[in-house]
Amino acid sequence: MKHNNNKKSIDHQKATMHKGKIMRKAIQRILILPILTTLLCATHASATVVPQQPLNELLDATSFIFIGEVIELDEYAWEEDTGNPQTEVMFSVNEVIDGDYAEDTIKFTLPYGYLEDDSYFEIVGSPHFLEGEEYLLFVRDGDWYLTPITNWYWSVFRNETIDGTEYWVTQDGLLLESFDSNGAKIGPKVADSEIEKDIKANDKKEMVKSSKVEDDKLAESTDLFSKETKYDILDTLEWLLNIHKKDSGAKTKEIQTRSKKNLNMVIQADSDNEV
Repeated sequence: MKHNNNKKSIDHQKATMHKGKIMRKAIQRILILPILTTLLCATHASATVVPQQPLNELLDATSFIFIGEVIELDEYAWEEDTGNPQTEVMFSVNEVIDGDYAEDTIKFTLPYGYLEDDSYFEIVGSPHFLEGEEYLLFVRDGDWYLTPITNWYWSVFRNETIDGTEYWVTQDGLLLESFDSNGAKIGPKVADSEIEKDIKANDKKEMVKSSKVEDDKLAESTDLFSKETKYDILDTLEWLLNIHKKDSGAKTKEIQTRSKKNLNMVIQADSDNEV
């Protein structure tokens, strides 16, 4: 993991701040406003005004679909030259669903994370990841700016085991029921959100949510009896991918692991905005 010359100081901060950082992340955030407001304003939980893409558009814009576990996560991976926040997240590539990728791991450098004063710079609505969790991810084709996830909230799903059966859920803990021509079909809340899991994993007694969904009550496990499991979803997705390839033909695509756009000006302009 690459850090700047203040690595020793960074390590000290990690050791002393780890216990309370999850609660601070839920409360103390720096927003990219007003420059990106129209793109990033949250409507509920992790969902944003980034519209859901129909399935064909989603697949056209995606270079790589894979299942991977977060094996390394560093939210203090500041840029060496500027000190601006970055998060480095490394996935093990457990299964390639679509695309050409032969490596065992892939690492993304994301343009958000902790600042030196321990405040948190967040791109509202951008997918976040938890170490040790497994995800189904659609990775954007070619250059990207704020997140490598093709359709933001609508194309990243966490593996969640409920009563011994594995399902896919959104960043809010909403059930991925299936895929169809409209894209991901999202169902009821059946699991904790990313922030809720993060708090619980760090032994936080008080739940602090970064956002609100209409119904926070988890669906009863019996409601899941007829729902598609993790593997049902993958079978459906593979079938739809085959249809899409026949219709659209083969295309050359490219995987980028780092944001193309430098957000220095945005960070500087809005560094005083906190909620």
